[in-house]
Amino acid sequence: MNLFQVKNVIFKTECRRLVADGLCCSEPVMTRDGEGIIDHYFIYGYDEKLKSYFGPTAVFGIYSDLSRTAYIKKPGKEEEKEMPALNWKQYDREAYALYCETFPKVREFLFHTDCSEEEKEILKTYIRCFRKLTDGGLWPVYQQIGGEFFRWAGETAG
Repeated sequence: MNLFQVKNVIFKTECRRLVADGLCCSEPVMTRDGEGIIDHYFIYGYDEKLKSYFGPTAVFGIYSDLSRTAYIKKPGKEEEKEMPALNWKQYDREAYALYCETFPKVREFLFHTDCSEEEKEILKTYIRCFRKLTDGGLWPVYQQIGGEFFRWAGETAG
C-alpha cells in the first residue's frame, strides 16, 4: 500500500471520529505484530498565535491492510503538553516526494533482519526524509509511538 492508501484507511475505521476540524493527524509510523502491520498515528493541535503544537489528544493504530482499528488511546490532559512548532519555511517538497516514494518500499521489508544494501539505502532515505518532515516539537511523540520502528531502522540502516 502506498502512503495515501494507508492514510485513507483512517476514514474506513472508527478512528475517523478522532480527526476533528482544527486538529492535525501525524504521519504514520509502522510496527508489526502477529496480525500484521500497524500504522500508528497521533492527533495534535496547532496554535497559530503561539506558533506551537499541543497534544497529543489521541493516539491510535490501524491494521491498514485489514481496514481495522488496532487500538485507540486518549491521553489525559496531564499527558498533553505544548511543543515548539516545526519551521514550515523549511518544509521540503523534495523530501516529501522521497518520503512518499520510499514508504511502500519500506513496508515490504519492514523488520527484516537481512536487508540488502539497496533496502538499507531506501531505509536511510526514508528516515532522513521522515525526520526532515517531522522534526521539531513533534519528534518526541513520534519516537514514543514508533520506538520499535526507529530502533530497528537505526540498527538496520546503520
